[in-house]
Amino acid sequence: MYSLCRRRPLLSSCSLLQVNALGLVADADSPLSSTPSHEAFVHHRATLGLLWGRRVSNFPIVAARASLPSLPRLHPLAPFLSAHEKFPNLIQSRSGSLSPGRESRGGGEKIRWGGELNEFGHDYAQIGGPIDKAVRDTISEGEIHKRIRERGRCRRAREFSKADNMREGLRRFGVYINDEARAWRADGEFWFPSSTTPRMSECQTIDEAIQSTHENLEHASPRDVAAFWTVAPRLLKDHQRSGEQRFLPELESIFDKTIDRMHTFGCRDLAQTALAFAKVKKSVGQGAKDGGGYCQFLRGAIDDSRASQGAGTLESVAEAAVPILSQFEPWYLSSLAYAFALAGYTPGFEDGSTLFDHIAEEIIHSLGGFDPQGLSNLLWAFVKAGASNPLLFEKVADHVVSLDDLGEFKPQELSSMVWAYAKAGARDPKLFDKVGNHIVSLDDLSAFYPQSIANTVWAFAKAEVLHNPLFRKVADHINSLNHLSAYKPQELSSMVWAYANVESLQPLIFDKVADHILSLENLKEYKEQEIHDLARAFSKAGVQNSQLFDVLTAAAIERQGAFAYQAKMAKYNSSHWRK
Repeated sequence: MYSLCRRRPLLSSCSLLQVNALGLVADADSPLSSTPSHEAFVHHRATLGLLWGRRVSNFPIVAARASLPSLPRLHPLAPFLSAHEKFPNLIQSRSGSLSPGRESRGGGEKIRWGGELNEFGHDYAQIGGPIDKAVRDTISEGEIHKRIRERGRCRRAREFSKADNMREGLRRFGVYINDEARAWRADGEFWFPSSTTPRMSECQTIDEAIQSTHENLEHASPRDVAAFWTVAPRLLKDHQRSGEQRFLPELESIFDKTIDRMHTFGCRDLAQTALAFAKVKKSVGQGAKDGGGYCQFLRGAIDDSRASQGAGTLESVAEAAVPILSQFEPWYLSSLAYAFALAGYTPGFEDGSTLFDHIAEEIIHSLGGFDPQGLSNLLWAFVKAGASNPLLFEKVADHVVSLDDLGEFKPQELSSMVWAYAKAGARDPKLFDKVGNHIVSLDDLSAFYPQSIANTVWAFAKAEVLHNPLFRKVADHINSLNHLSAYKPQELSSMVWAYANVESLQPLIFDKVADHILSLENLKEYKEQEIHDLARAFSKAGVQNSQLFDVLTAAAIERQGAFAYQAKMAKYNSSHWRK
């Protein structure tokens, strides 16, 4: 089984060719051939390990530091080492080993935040021309580097709001920063070169995406890694049939690096990665059963119940997200909840709380920032995850009722919202009246899909809210249709059940649905439960249509093949309804 907590291997060797490439050791014919061959090589190899933040073999760190003074005579990269010495608080070690640009974060964990430091103590390169005179008149170059350095500390501490404010402050001075390019400029221009990391949206196959991401993995930002997982579900669907796994080791490396860096991800990256993992988990199930290469690996890796060491994948996302939930924008907060609901996993914590408890707390304080889709997705997620939170539903209902109108809500968002309230048993008459009145005020219901129509009336009936104008509006819409072929069996049974339970006097809608069923050659697309629900609804509504009940009874007997079920259907097909 694949380990979710594989340790990152330390640099155990460094070839002479690699060191030569950096100019630290020269060939015999080079201008630097006077460099002592073996002893200098070992010392400077260890020094290079400091530059990369890694321990090389078992060479003493003290000896490596002792070689620092000689490095400036060898290569101009020495300022990087000077920066590490000048800003020692930016690098911390554990058990004598160093890691590149990592900082201690509770419990000895370390955060990877970027590449090598420059002489100013940060890893952002200046691009473009020299600093513009207008900029120099307002802020010194030293102050610019100081603020970039301080902003880096904020990002490592995951104080992203503060980091964003600092970037905005620099922008007012004419200093522009690009985190993806890890660069800054103050020459009067504000554009940055495109990232060298391939765009995942341009990849046509999962192999192409894996290869491109892996080639740039060491320099990839959390945004780049999240982008890979965002396209993975779509590309995996096309790949499942082949079952090939040409780049399985590379995929394992990407997954391992994702888990290792999870606690460095920002709000957007966490939300996107969580949603991608949920979609991958949902879509690769069949592939895993068939033993299909990548799918088999991902099924085992993402499924938290199979994690053999440490936290599972989705649990790692939750643990990284909770400390910074207050910094999540509404859209990313709803995406995070949606992702965990889709995955069917609710992470719990030692204090007895769950991820959804923490999300609800943040939502209540920021309802004004949610758009209609975000609200409907959130409510759906809480219901789907079985995360009961009466206070949240109460606050959301009060917020919706307080709106001037619901014109910004799409039909699917309206139906999804009332469906969630009915499903959660959170009966709120004011909310239902608000939604019902809005739907009634519409010129027509042509914008409503069949599922939205069915879910809406089902929700009102389930919540026991009798809104006669709404039920009349929907019935008139159904009766005006030439046919009901666009309606699925479940939608028809839900709709008929709703009208039967609210006892709305709309007999024409029952006739419309009955005529549609009788026009079908057979009921093969109807499940046993749907047939049962239809028969029960027609019976409760007092529909007298012997032909309809004969068709439903025959279909039920054909599927069930049991006398008990036949007797149940015969009850609805009794002579009482044939008068």
